[in-house]
Amino acid sequence: MNSFNLRRNVVSTVISFGLNLVLVFVSYRLVIRHGGLEAVGLWATLRSWIFIIRLGDAGMANAVVRYAAACDPLSEPMRIRRYVDSGLAMNSALFLALSLAGWAIFTTYLSHILPKQPAAQAAALPLLPILFTSFFLENISGLVMGCLRSIHRGYVAAWISVAGTVTQLAVVVPLVPRVGLAGLAWGYFAQFALMLGVGWVLFLVYLRRGAGESGGALPINGSWSVLKEMFVYSVTSQVANLSNGIFEPLAKIMVGRLGGLEALGIFELAWRMVALPRNAIVSGVQAAVPATTRLIVSDLEATRALYRRSLRLTMTAGLGVLITVVIASPVVSWLWLERLDTRLVIFVAILATGFFVNMTGAPAFTIGVASGRLGPNIQSALISVALMMALASLGSLLGGVISITAGIAFALIFGGIYIRYRNERVLEE
Repeated sequence: MNSFNLRRNVVSTVISFGLNLVLVFVSYRLVIRHGGLEAVGLWATLRSWIFIIRLGDAGMANAVVRYAAACDPLSEPMRIRRYVDSGLAMNSALFLALSLAGWAIFTTYLSHILPKQPAAQAAALPLLPILFTSFFLENISGLVMGCLRSIHRGYVAAWISVAGTVTQLAVVVPLVPRVGLAGLAWGYFAQFALMLGVGWVLFLVYLRRGAGESGGALPINGSWSVLKEMFVYSVTSQVANLSNGIFEPLAKIMVGRLGGLEALGIFELAWRMVALPRNAIVSGVQAAVPATTRLIVSDLEATRALYRRSLRLTMTAGLGVLITVVIASPVVSWLWLERLDTRLVIFVAILATGFFVNMTGAPAFTIGVASGRLGPNIQSALISVALMMALASLGSLLGGVISITAGIAFALIFGGIYIRYRNERVLEE
C-alpha cells in the first residue's frame, strides 16, 4: 500500500481543497464589495452555462488515469506515455474546438442566457474570451493532474493545485477591486496556466526518476490504436462524470432563472460554503482511485478493507465538517455580506443535510470507477438530475427559492443512497 503513496495523496488533496476555501472566501468578498450579490450571481450563471459545453467532452482524462494507473511506472514508462500522449492530443484538439464554438455561441445568444438583463449582458460580454481560454486551460491541466495521479503522485498534483490557488489569489486581490469580475476571470487563467506547465514538467520528472526514461518533453508518443483501446471506457466514464457533474450547474441555472441573479448570488455563497468542505473530503476518497484500480484486480479483500475505511472516514469527517459549517454560517454571513442574511443560513443548513447523505456514497462511486462498472454511477447521477429539476420546479410554485433549495437537497440525498446501495453489491460479488 505504501508504494501507492496513498496517505500522502489523500492528505495533500485535502490541504489543497482547504486552501481553496480561503480563495473562495476572499475572492467572493471582493466581488460582493465591488458589484454586490448580483455580480456573484452573474459569475455563477456564466460558469454554469460554460460547464454545459463539456457535454462534448469524450472523457479521455478519465480513461488516461484508469489505463495508466494499471501500468507499473518502474517497468512500463513508455506504455504510460502512450496512454497519456494519446489522451492529451485528443483533448487538446477537442477542447480547442469546444472553446471556440462556445465563445461564438455565447456571444450570439447571450440575450437568451441572461434574458431581460441588459446590464448583466454588457458586463458578461468582455469576460467571455478570458473565460473560454481559462476553460481550455482548466480541462487540459485537469488531464495533466490526472497523469500525476495515475503514477501515484496525487500528492504532487495537490501541491501544484495549491500553487495554482496561491497564484489565483495573487491575481484576484489586486485586480477585482479595479476591474471587477474580469479580475476573477484573469485569476482563473493564471491558475490553470501555471498548473498545466508545472504539472507536465513534474510528470516527466517523476516518470524519469522511477524508470530512467520519460519519452521526451513533447506529447508525441500517442497512437490511434491506443485511442481506440481507451475510447469505449472514456465515453462511458464521461457519461457518468458529466451526469454527476452537471447537477451543480443545472441547479444554479434553475435557481437563477426562477429566483433571479440576487437570489442566485446567495445560493452560490451557500453552495460554496457547503460544497467546498465536502469536496475536500470526497477528493481525499477519490485520491485512492489509482490504488483501488490496482487492488481490485489483485486483492479483493484488501479492496473491501479500503472501502470500509474510506466510508468510515468519510462519514466521521463529513459530519464534523458540515456541522461546523452550519454553526459558522451566521458569522460567515457577517464577514461576506456585513449583515446576517437568514436566507444564507437556511440555504447552508438545507444543503449541508443533502450533501452529508450524498457524500456517504462517494467511496461507492470510486468502486464503480475503479472496477469499470459505471452503470450504477450513471443511473444514480441521471436520476438525481431529473429528480432535482422536477422538485426545483415544484418548489418554485410552492414557496420560492427556499423550497427550490429543499428540492435540490432531496435529490442529493437520493443520489447518495442509491449509489451506495448499488455499488456495495459489486464488492460483495
